[in-house]
Parts: sequence; C-alpha cells; structure tokens
Amino acid sequence: WSKSIYSYGLAACLLEDWDTDIDADTDTTKPKTKTKEERKKEAERLMKRVPDVRQKIAGKSIPLEKFVARKSRKFNTQSSRLLLPALEIAYIFSAIAHAPRAVVFTRMLPLVRRALGRLAMFGGGVGEKVTVNKEGKGKDKEGKGEAKNGPEGYEGGAGEYWDDLCLARFLEGDPDAHPDPADDASITLTRADAERDAEEAFKAVFEHGPRIELDHYIVYHAHYEYGRLLACRGDIGGAKREFELVMLTLRLGKPLEVGASGRKNALHIRTHAALDALSDSHKCGA
Repeated sequence: WSKSIYSYGLAACLLEDWDTDIDADTDTTKPKTKTKEERKKEAERLMKRVPDVRQKIAGKSIPLEKFVARKSRKFNTQSSRLLLPALEIAYIFSAIAHAPRAVVFTRMLPLVRRALGRLAMFGGGVGEKVTVNKEGKGKDKEGKGEAKNGPEGYEGGAGEYWDDLCLARFLEGDPDAHPDPADDASITLTRADAERDAEEAFKAVFEHGPRIELDHYIVYHAHYEYGRLLACRGDIGGAKREFELVMLTLRLGKPLEVGASGRKNALHIRTHAALDALSDSHKCGA
C-alpha cells in the first residue's frame, strides 16, 4: 500500500550482504542472477525514489514512511551504505519472529556476526563469539580486542561506527533471533546460552548507545526487547522495570540516555501490550 516502504524494502534486500557474483548454475532457462554491483545500482535508484513517493493520510505523514525516508537519507549521506538493512526492516515488521527458526539460526544470525566481525577491526563491544576478519587483529578473551584501527578509521568515521555497532548488537540480542532448541533438533545452541548471549548484546547497546548519532530508536527498542527477554526467563519484576522505563520516557517525552526516539507510537503499543500480558500472567499464577 506504500510505494515508499516497498521501494525501501526492495532496496534493503538488494543491499544485503549475500554473494551472487559467482553463479555455478548454468541453466540458461533461468533468469540471470544480478551481480553485487548491479544490485547496488538498482538499490541506489530505489533509495532516491523513497522520499518522493511518500503520501499523507488526512494531512498527516505515515510513521513507517518517515522511518524509511530517514534511512534512505542516511544511505545517501553514507556513500550508498547501510549496515544490515534487510534484517533491520525485518525486525520493524516482526518478520524475524515469524521466520522459520532454522533460517534465523543458520542464515540471519551469521549475517549479524559477520557484520560484527568487520566492526571488530575498528573497536570493541562486539562480543565474545565474533571472529575478526582476516585483515583485522585478534581479540582478547572478553571480546574487547585489539582493533586494527580506532572507530575513527571506520568507513564513515566514529559516528557511523557506533550506530552500526549498536544496530548489530541489537539484532544479535533480539529474543526472536535466538531459537529454542526444543523447536528444532538441528539447533545446537542451548536456551541458556542463547539467553546469555542476548543479555550481553543488550547490555552492549546500553553501554554504547549514548554515542549513537542518528538511530536513537535502537536503545528504546533494546530496553523493550530486554524486558521481553527477562519475562521469558521468569524475571517478572525485571521485565516490568524495563517496560515501565520505556513507557515513562515515551509518556513524559524525557529521553533515555540518548536523544529522542523515532517510532514512538509503535513502541508505545508494543510495550503497553507487553505490560498487560505481564499483568495477566501474574493474575493467572496468583
């Protein structure tokens, strides 16, 4: 229903880091797969289109269109680059929660870890399970590592580094990105390990979030998702504190440790529903 959102979504998928340059399929009856360079050019064309095809309903902008317009501007100012754009928009539309668990574990999380491996070349905070790219230096046991360069040496400088780091850690921590081994026998990660990894990722977002320059929404959503994680672990009090923190900051307009958040209405609805669910579960258990 929105040309702007669909244009951005297609561009985000074209930009995602999957390799089609080497195509072993020689079946000439199939359409030829586009190379990375061809995909990037098409994505650039679509990104330029995103702000121009926005619409208004009753004179008001559509919140999701405002979000994708901001991301398209960021793409243009960052020399045609975004980190994990397809996974980010998948989170926004709750697609990760509805994806097959094996796909999340074998396809989505590796993309996040690969991105963190690149980020590890320029600074810390990437976590223990990340392998630094070959051209980078190794990390110490705690994952803080020796960086080949400081954050200032990152593609777009320190500002873009912290935005990208927090986005990658946030996606790594998303409870929906950590499938329960009970759902699929092929998943070797234990539930306890998955929850520990998610908690570590969220705490990294809280630590480095004040350095974010543009994507402040990440910190707000991280508090919400951390609350969900605590609720899944049975820590009802901790979950309630996280949800109420988000609700209070949205209601009073007082920001968290970062600037004002975008997507306020959507997060307000999600958090309110989560608080209601906590109350219902407490009543049932009483």
